[in-house]
Amino acid sequence: MKKRRLPHSQGWTNQHELGVQLVRSQSDARLEGCSTRYIKVYLVLLAVAVGKVFSVEAATVRFDPPIATIERGNSVSLSIVGRDFTVLPSGFLDGGGVNLTFDPLVVRVNSVTIDPFWDPAFSVPGWSIDNIQGVVAPINFGTAGTGATGGFVIATIGFQVVGLGNCALKLAENADNPFGSGGSPVPVAFEEGQIVGVVPTVPTLLSYAVGSSKITLSWPTDHVGWTLQVQTNSPTTGISTNWVTLPGSDQTNLVMFPLDKANGTVFYRLCYKIP
Repeated sequence: MKKRRLPHSQGWTNQHELGVQLVRSQSDARLEGCSTRYIKVYLVLLAVAVGKVFSVEAATVRFDPPIATIERGNSVSLSIVGRDFTVLPSGFLDGGGVNLTFDPLVVRVNSVTIDPFWDPAFSVPGWSIDNIQGVVAPINFGTAGTGATGGFVIATIGFQVVGLGNCALKLAENADNPFGSGGSPVPVAFEEGQIVGVVPTVPTLLSYAVGSSKITLSWPTDHVGWTLQVQTNSPTTGISTNWVTLPGSDQTNLVMFPLDKANGTVFYRLCYKIP
């Protein structure tokens, strides 16, 4: 194979040798006038590879843990955390503000606690918890000293699960107090968290009240979703296996039955089939 000099170069160059290596399997006719083009392709690929090696993760704010499955009636605390705050104008994050929205039919917010790393003065006048609309804002934080970098905790939110299903916990930057470093804004990606409210699986007790003509049965509201079963037998049979599910009992926590003296024995129980 015949070597050729690159335009405007003296002697043989490494780039030219690389170009020859890339097209060594090609015919001499194809090689003629094509070395420079192949060299450019090689350098572009090299630049892309270098770019991947030195890429920087975007700063994010999210919940930790990101998903929690909690039985209705129980409470859980989740932390709002910052991650990958590594490229900052001053080297540190000075502070910012976060808004939280949620489904008030599934959860309610009982408390907000700013992490002790941050100066309490920057959280004044405080935040508003609206469990009707499902909003907590603004959750402000900051410090007059050396700020945070890398990963850190912003605040811990205390939730109580009051319903069933998936509840998205949506975070957004507070427009009046954006994330900043040395007086410059810091771009942040906000990730959604989730609380899943499920029916309690721990058995509970039936309560009853007997009147002159009826019996009333009830159970805790957090166990709505359990079904009531009943069986009626003769006085000599006692309890058996002939349980019958009361339709619609999984949608309430209170039922009433008329008292029938003709019944020998009547038994009741609550049941829940774990999905």
